[in-house]
Amino acid sequence: MFKICKKIANCIIGNEYLFSIGSKFSGVLIGLIYIILLNRYLGATLKGEYAVITNYLNIFAIVARFGMDEAYPFFRNREHHRLETYLGNIKSVFLYWCFLSILLANTLRLDLDKKIVLYLLPVGIVAPCVNYTVQVEYPKRKNISYIILNVIDLLFVSCLFCFSKANIFFVIAIISLRNIMTLLLACKNININFLRLKCRTADIKSYIVYGFFPMLTVLLMTINYRVDIIMLEGKVPLEKIGIYSLAVSLADKVWLIPDALKEILLSKLTKGKDAHEVAKVIRISIFCTFMACLMFVIFGKIMVAILFGKQFVSAYGIMLILLLGVFPMIFYKMIYAYNVVYGYKMANFSILLIAAVLNIMLNIILIPYMGVLGAAWASVFSYVLSGFLFVFYFKRKVELQYIDIILIKKQDLINIWSKIFK
Repeated sequence: MFKICKKIANCIIGNEYLFSIGSKFSGVLIGLIYIILLNRYLGATLKGEYAVITNYLNIFAIVARFGMDEAYPFFRNREHHRLETYLGNIKSVFLYWCFLSILLANTLRLDLDKKIVLYLLPVGIVAPCVNYTVQVEYPKRKNISYIILNVIDLLFVSCLFCFSKANIFFVIAIISLRNIMTLLLACKNININFLRLKCRTADIKSYIVYGFFPMLTVLLMTINYRVDIIMLEGKVPLEKIGIYSLAVSLADKVWLIPDALKEILLSKLTKGKDAHEVAKVIRISIFCTFMACLMFVIFGKIMVAILFGKQFVSAYGIMLILLLGVFPMIFYKMIYAYNVVYGYKMANFSILLIAAVLNIMLNIILIPYMGVLGAAWASVFSYVLSGFLFVFYFKRKVELQYIDIILIKKQDLINIWSKIFK
């Protein structure tokens, strides 16, 4: 038995696709425990407030970074900018937003959630920028930091769960801790003392000009994923938003395998693999996702009731709706990677723009009549449209039939089996 397990483990480590999936599973396991504790600790209402704040913060931070993080690899390789030069410009932007955020929070008539977002915004801007340099310079260190951050989050929420009563200030603490620890670990990984960095402004304009278009693409992706929760604010009670956000989190777990395969696919495409590899990964992803969805459908309601409590049981029905959008998003994830490698960035931008506009319009129409169910259906329809447009564009570019892209083949299953048990 030990030899069999060792053989399987060696095979997984030796295969990039299988190793990536295994790594994702370990991360998701920690994440699932974290989600269980977080939802039980906060309850539905505070979880709704947490979801609103984090989604506003993510979207505002993307815009406020001006795409500077996306510009770093270009200026590093083409213009030979030093890391300290880039981070000096980032520090200047950070200080600018510190001043502006405090000014806006104290002069504008905003509700508490918006003020919290403004106060959290400066660190929410700088942490991803510095962390992105770790991904470029020391990718292995970033993966280790990701695990450390998840463990820290889990330990912090566990302590709160055991020793305190939930309130809005602990919601702020949970969000702040993640961004602050991300920044500290990133600085440690690149051996930089952020406080001692010299502020620079000479290159900010160049970074923004180059990063603006990539920033729009990332913004559209985020809108397509998360604008629903923001648009639910004020239309439904926070308790409903908390339940909806749990359904979204659970549906996201089904993307485990497609996300893991996409990361390796991108690497293989840059090393010479072609459209046939994309089609194969899509077929395998659809099959594996179908099996995962089947498990969620059968055991999901019991799982939600046991793990999250009765107040979150209604998340199961919302999750079932969202699962319908999982399959078309596989086309988006894989073909998006193909388009990036082969230079079809405008196609990605155009399709994401269409999907985001549809998502917003459907949310405006459906939420007043259907509440959180309307938001779920709006997401599904936008996912279906973007998936269809991606696969239609892909088919026009390559000599493949739809059946070769969608339906798993016997040889695919044989290859999977042989790689696990060879």
